[in-house]
Amino acid sequence: MKDFIIENGVLRNYAGPGGAVTVPQGVSVLADSFFLCRGVTSVVLPEGVTVIEPAAFYLCENMISVTLPESLTEIGKTAFLGCYSLCEVTIPGSVEVIGARAFLRCGLRTVRIAPGVKVLETGAFRNCDDLTEIRLPDSVISIGPGAFHGCTKLYRAVLPATLKKMGNGVFLGCEELRELVAPGFSMETLREHKLILQGAIGYLCNPDAYTDPKIVEEYGKIMMTQRRRLVSCLVQSDRVEGLQTYAKLRKINLRNFERDFLQPAMEAGATACIAFLMNWKNTHISTRSAAKKRAQDWKL
Repeated sequence: MKDFIIENGVLRNYAGPGGAVTVPQGVSVLADSFFLCRGVTSVVLPEGVTVIEPAAFYLCENMISVTLPESLTEIGKTAFLGCYSLCEVTIPGSVEVIGARAFLRCGLRTVRIAPGVKVLETGAFRNCDDLTEIRLPDSVISIGPGAFHGCTKLYRAVLPATLKKMGNGVFLGCEELRELVAPGFSMETLREHKLILQGAIGYLCNPDAYTDPKIVEEYGKIMMTQRRRLVSCLVQSDRVEGLQTYAKLRKINLRNFERDFLQPAMEAGATACIAFLMNWKNTHISTRSAAKKRAQDWKL
C-alpha cells in the first residue's frame, strides 16, 4: 500500500517501481495517478473503480495492457493519451461515455466496446495508427468529431443502425478505410462525410444488416452507377461477398460478366472472386444450354 497515495477512495498518486501494477481494493476514482509513469507495463483496476479522470495514464509509454472493471462508468478525456505500447483494450458496457481524446495516439490494434457504451467524444481514438477494424455496439448513439481521425490503417468500420449523430471528420485521414457498414445512414449523410464508396462496399458485403427499404433502394442504384469502381475495390481486397450480392440481385449477366467482373478479378489476382465468378458462369451456361435443349425438344 505504500506505493499508493489514496484519499477517501481517490487514488491520487502511484509512487511504486513500475512493472505490473494491481490497484488495491477500496479505490473508486483514479485521479491523474499514473501521469508520466513510464515504468509501468500493466495495470489491473479492481471492481469498485467507477471513474478514470482526465490524464490518469497520460504518456504511460510502456504500458502494454490495462484491465478495466465492470463497475467503471466514466473514462475521462486524455485518460490514456500517448500510451504507445497499449495494443488492445476492452471497454465494459457500464461505461456510457468515452471522453475526448481518451485514447489519442495509442498503439491499439484491437478495441472491444461492449453494449452499453453510448457516446464516443471528440477524437476518442484519434491517431491510433495500428487500429485496423472497429465495431460499435447498438447502444452507441453519438460519435464526436474526429473520433477516428488519422487511424491510417483502419480498414473496416461497423456502425449500428441506432447511431443518431456523427460529427465532422470522424474518419478523416483514414486512408485505408475500404468498408463502412452504416445501415442507419442515408446516401445523403454519407455524401456529406465523403464516404459514399466505403458505404456502398459496406452494403455489398453485409446486405442483411440493412433493413430500411429506402436506404436499400439507394444502394441498389449506386451499385450500378458506380459498378466499375465498386467492383475494382471488391476484387482488390478479394471480397467475394460483394460479388455474391451482385449475383443475388441479378446484376451479373452473360453480357457484362467478362468485362465488368471477371477481367478486373483476374487483373487483381483475386482468387476467391475468380473461383466464385467461374462457378457462376459454368452454372449459368449449363442452365442456358438446358433451356435451349428444352425449347428445341418442344419444337420437335
